[in-house]
Amino acid sequence: MIKDILVGFGIVFVLIILALFGMPFAGNAKADEPLRFDAIYPVYKIQSGAISCSAVAIETPGLEQTVLLTAAHCIDKSKEGGRVADADNFITEFKVLKISNNTDLAAIIVPDKDFQPKKALIAQTLIAEEGDDVVVVGYPYGLSRITTKGQLGRKITTMTPLNNVEDFMLASPNLDVGNSGGGLFQKNGDHWELIGIASMKGPANFTNFFTTLSNIHKFVG
Repeated sequence: MIKDILVGFGIVFVLIILALFGMPFAGNAKADEPLRFDAIYPVYKIQSGAISCSAVAIETPGLEQTVLLTAAHCIDKSKEGGRVADADNFITEFKVLKISNNTDLAAIIVPDKDFQPKKALIAQTLIAEEGDDVVVVGYPYGLSRITTKGQLGRKITTMTPLNNVEDFMLASPNLDVGNSGGGLFQKNGDHWELIGIASMKGPANFTNFFTTLSNIHKFVG
């Protein structure tokens, strides 16, 4: 009898603990859902020749095949395509759709129509201001998908990895080898939007370079 009562109290105690401490975790998980679906899941690792980079699947209304944005210097121009992977798992192959002549941007397309990943929404306007929180998602060193938070910096004009003069947006999230082609995202209400593509690492905070939203709009058309 006493044993049954103690067991009953134990169950009630566990339920109370779960009610008190489990709810915040559930709330946090729910709060993170837009970040996962809008910014993290659309980013993949790509391999073009010997080059390992990142790429972002984007919304392309009316097109059945998946298009991904990446950095132009991530594409081996001697190759017609490459591979798309999630961490170490090969998923599918891609073909080069187009490469910009004056910005560090490229678009690749996956012929396999069964490849239907979560897709990032390209922002209509840049609502994030200097100092506002942003996130970068990519595959540093080609290992795994990493999300890095930081702040948006200012816009500057400088030389690209392809020796073109281009406008860039600076931001503090760190970039490493393999991050190129990954996405820079702003929060707009309850969702996240793509505002830049990782291009090159700078020497200090707020000097990591991302293609501007206006150049993405011009490139995508």
